[in-house]
Amino acid sequence: NKSISGNIYQLNKQNYIYLENLQILSDPNIKLNKIRIKYKYDINDLNINDKIRLTVNLYPIPKRMLPNSFDLKRHYHEIDAFATAKSEAIILSKAKKTNFQKIREKISDRIEKTTNNPIIPALLLNQRHKISTEQYQNIRNSGLAHLIAISGLHIGLIARFIFISIRYILSFSYQLCLRYNIKKVSAIAAILLSLFYLNLISYPISATRAFIMISTYFIAILYDKKINSINIILISVILFLLYEPNNLFNVSFQLTFAAALALSLFFGKYYEMINNYTKIITFGKYLKYPIILLATNLVATIATMPIILYHFKAASIYAIFANLFAVPLISFIALPAGLIAIILMPVNLEFIALTIMEKSLDIFLKIASYTDQISPKHLDLSFADFISYSLLI
Repeated sequence: NKSISGNIYQLNKQNYIYLENLQILSDPNIKLNKIRIKYKYDINDLNINDKIRLTVNLYPIPKRMLPNSFDLKRHYHEIDAFATAKSEAIILSKAKKTNFQKIREKISDRIEKTTNNPIIPALLLNQRHKISTEQYQNIRNSGLAHLIAISGLHIGLIARFIFISIRYILSFSYQLCLRYNIKKVSAIAAILLSLFYLNLISYPISATRAFIMISTYFIAILYDKKINSINIILISVILFLLYEPNNLFNVSFQLTFAAALALSLFFGKYYEMINNYTKIITFGKYLKYPIILLATNLVATIATMPIILYHFKAASIYAIFANLFAVPLISFIALPAGLIAIILMPVNLEFIALTIMEKSLDIFLKIASYTDQISPKHLDLSFADFISYSLLI
């Protein structure tokens, strides 16, 4: 057992603490900079940038045991070692709270006073520590975990919601429409408010990637450039790899851009065909969205499946069907209701929107639970098997 101290730079729902500027108090000869600690005690009193001291059991990051198995060492290339906490952390110095942290705490307190649904703070503020282990397992096994993690989907929806809302509101003013280009004004507002939200949730990596992509899209609007989604994706990839070349080996990075590129290529080629087809068939206008949603799920699943199988050797079977119902529930009801709730907080009317959000998330949890119950937990299939079956098909 080693007595250590360091600064917290990351916390997550599975009770992992990430420390940097590490000092091994009981053995100064050991030189480590960053470690990940499995923490079995209450994590709620700890915050990012707090300096803490505790006793841990240190051990090296496990090496890859079999050829082509998941490489933990490469995945955690920034971390020097793993550890398990053997004592509760003592806070040596509390981090000075930023204005964004204070705002986040106030929003979190207002949410807690209205509802005890654990998904709401996760979806709005990236606070997932209140989700029970059983709920998290259901969500993960049903392939819906990406919907409760603030990621590209959320930042894209939020930015689009801001852009459309502001443009719609400004369009009521004849004077503003004549004097200003309200489309560009809305694009600037979408970038700034999305950046504000990104600060509020402490810059999760996946959300930051999405922000760069969506900002590139809005910058193209500002300069009257033709918007090419492939170029936007490739510019974002280049920026991230220039900043940190090791991102290329990051699973989240690979999944994000594989899905984004596949969707851009697919809808760039087939969107007009889907649009024209739904115009000529009976009830076509009602079928257009379900067809697009189904296509989105299929394309994203096919694009990311090889990466998932390569890294994890397993995949959720019924995820595509669960997402078919859960994605619109989150995208068009839960998340917009949450954003409206935050807007209504200054006038104490957030309970209206939070009630709608809570009801929709109760349905989401039922979808996750039911999908987990009826489906085999995972499809165990090697990457080589997947390639073979793909070639046969």
